[in-house]
Amino acid sequence: MSVPATARVGKLSRILAGVLACGLLLAACRQATGPETGRDVSSAGQSEFRLVVILAIDQLRRDRLDAAMPGGLGRLAREGRIYRDATLGHARTETCPGHVSLVTGKHPGPSGVPGNRYIDRERLRSVYCVEDDGPSGIVLGSAGDAGPETGSPKGRSPKLITATALGDWLKDASPDSRVFSVSGKDRSAIAMGGQRADAAYWLDRGGSGRFTTSRYYTEVLPAWVEGWSAEALLAPVPAHWQHASGDPPNGTRDDDFVGEVARWSRTSPHPVKPHGDTAGSLLAFVATPYLDLRTLDFARQLVVEEGLGTGERVDLLAIGLSGTDYIGHLYGPWSQESRDALSRLDADLGRFVDFLEARLGAGRMLVVLSADHGVLPLPEWLAAHGEMCPVSGGRVPAQSMAMDLHAMLEAELGPGQGRWFVHEGLTLVFDPVRVAASGASMDRVIRLSADWLAAKPGVERTWTRAEIETADADDVRATLYRNSTSAGREADIEIEPASGCLFSDWPGGTSHGSPHAYDRDVPLVIMGRGIRPGVVGGAAGPVDVAPTLASHLGVSVPADLDGRVLPLGE
Repeated sequence: MSVPATARVGKLSRILAGVLACGLLLAACRQATGPETGRDVSSAGQSEFRLVVILAIDQLRRDRLDAAMPGGLGRLAREGRIYRDATLGHARTETCPGHVSLVTGKHPGPSGVPGNRYIDRERLRSVYCVEDDGPSGIVLGSAGDAGPETGSPKGRSPKLITATALGDWLKDASPDSRVFSVSGKDRSAIAMGGQRADAAYWLDRGGSGRFTTSRYYTEVLPAWVEGWSAEALLAPVPAHWQHASGDPPNGTRDDDFVGEVARWSRTSPHPVKPHGDTAGSLLAFVATPYLDLRTLDFARQLVVEEGLGTGERVDLLAIGLSGTDYIGHLYGPWSQESRDALSRLDADLGRFVDFLEARLGAGRMLVVLSADHGVLPLPEWLAAHGEMCPVSGGRVPAQSMAMDLHAMLEAELGPGQGRWFVHEGLTLVFDPVRVAASGASMDRVIRLSADWLAAKPGVERTWTRAEIETADADDVRATLYRNSTSAGREADIEIEPASGCLFSDWPGGTSHGSPHAYDRDVPLVIMGRGIRPGVVGGAAGPVDVAPTLASHLGVSVPADLDGRVLPLGE
C-alpha cells in the first residue's frame, strides 16, 4: 500500500512514498461445461437490472461496517444481504490481489497477481502488478514518472493479470454492455476493470495529478475527462480537514495518539492543500476524505456522460475508494481521522446511491460492497490494550533483518560478489548465480535462510516454495499462501509475521499484508432486486462475488473459478 507510514520486508521496507435454486443449477451447469459466450443479457431472467455497481472500500475492516450509519453504508447494511463471516482466501492481503479476487472469481495467485509487487525471477527485479512498459501502457497526459508510491515504470495496463473478470464475461454475453472502473489508485481501477473495460480511470498523482487512463483503453481522453485536471480536482476542496479532536466521547480513541504519523499533523485540523504547487498539495489531499468525495464526483459524471444504465443492456461500474487506506496507514483504524473519514464516506455514498436510483429508477441497480483487505491497528494501540507482538513496541525492523540475513549467509557460506537475494514485501527470491558461486546448493541456502528467519522475534514461521506446494490440502495457512502463489512468480521464502507484529522501518503508522484475521476479514454486502436482505453466516468471501453476480444476471463464467455462487434468496 501506499503511504509513508509503513514498510514491509520488501525493501523488506517499501510503503511510503443465493440465488434462486434455478440460478444455482444454471451456475453448476456452466461450471461443468465450461464458459459460454455470446449470450444476450437482456434475455436473461434478471433483465430488469441495468447497472451493476461494485464498491471496494480500501482497507475497510469487516468490524467497521455498522447498520446504524445514516448514509449509504448504513443503508447497504440494512437493506442488503450481509455475509457476516466474509474473509479473504489468500495470505498476501494487499490492494492489487484484493481487487483482482473481487472481480475474477479466482484467487490472486492463479490470476498472476501474488502481491502489489513481486519479484521477476528471471530478471531479479521488483515488478508492479499493473506496470506496462510497452506502447499500450502509456499514461495519457502524464508529465512525470510513476512517483514514490510504486517506483515502477510509468506505463499502466492489466496485461500482467492472467485472469478474465466479470466485465469481460458481461461483454461476451452482451457486446454492447459498457464496463468502466475508477479509483484514486491505478492498481485498483485497472484490476477491477478486467481485460476489456471501456476505460479504467485513476488519479495520476505521481505524474500529471489528474484523473486519466492509458493507451491500453483509448488513444485520447474524452473531453469530459479532460476537465478533470489537478487544479479542477482540488478547486472545491477546503484548505483544511476538520474533525473531532481532544477526548470526545464518540467511541474512538484520543485524536493525538502515539504511533500516528505527524507529516500532515497528528491532530485536527490537517492541511489539505499545504503547498503553493498543485502537485505538492496532492500528497496531502489523498490522505483526506476528500479523495473519495472527488472520486465519487468523477464517477457521477462518468455515469451521465457515458449513459450508464440507460439502455437495454446491463452495464458495470466498479469504484475503488482509496482515501480510507491512505488515512488508515497514517493514523490507524480506530483513530478520529479514520472515524471521521468513514462517516463522511457514508454520507457521500448515500448521495451517490440516491443519484443512481433517481436516474435509473427503482430496482434497476445491483450493488456490491466489499474491501480489498483489512488492517492491523497501530502497534502502540495494541500494546495499550494488552495485545502485544513478541517484539517490544510491535514494530519489527524489516530492513535491518534483511541486512542481518545477508551477513549471516556471508559468514556461513563465504563472502562473494553481488546480493544473495532480492526481497519484496514479506518475500525473498535468491540469486542462482550468487548461490552457485558459493558452492552451496539452492536448497541448502533456502533452508538455512528460512530457519534463520523463523527463529527471529516477530516471525511466526517461514514458508519455502516446496513447503507451500507439498502441504496437505487441509492445511489452512498453507492454502492461503498457495492462493497467493503464481506460477513463474513464486517466492523462494514467504515470511509469516507473528500476530500483531508490523514489519516496518518507520516509527509510525500501520499496514496490512498478513494472513491474520485483522487483514483478511472484510465486509461483503449485496443489495438489489431478488436479493433477500439479512445477515447470513457461513463461508464466503470476495472471490465469490463475480460468480454470484454472473449467476444472478444469467452470464456464463469460466470453468476454472475458485469462487462459488452464494445464496441470495434463501
